[in-house]
Amino acid sequence: MTLSIETPALLFPAISFLVLAYTNRYSALTRLARELLHEYERTPADHVVDQIMMVRERIRIIRLMLTLAAISMACTVLAILALYEAWETFAKVVFMLSLVLLTATYALAVVEIRKSSNALDVQMAATLERMPTGPLARLRSDLAGSLGRRPRSD
Repeated sequence: MTLSIETPALLFPAISFLVLAYTNRYSALTRLARELLHEYERTPADHVVDQIMMVRERIRIIRLMLTLAAISMACTVLAILALYEAWETFAKVVFMLSLVLLTATYALAVVEIRKSSNALDVQMAATLERMPTGPLARLRSDLAGSLGRRPRSD
């Protein structure tokens, strides 16, 4: 199978959009981390500490996603240069590495989305914990179960 110079060039827009999306998510999370730290300084609470730790982990994952995407872009450029110089075997290897790294960023995105959902559950559970019983009692019980906590009995 031959690899044409157009094939790795097709990854440029995809990787660029991914880096933009990951950077926006990173910025939003760093802003949220600062807000949570200020909230904790005003009113220390366990649920805020839980959220801070989850945001910290998500920021670490997104930094790794950005790093892998940047390396993937560099591999794509190397593949194009190798094809330009007619080093087809090297180009194929580097292009394959680029695809593997890009796939790894997608896998990490799934992990980060799951962690985002868990963080939302913690926030919802903390909010519902302060609410009186009523129509949301079942939701509070469901969230407590998913977080491994005992539901509050009123």
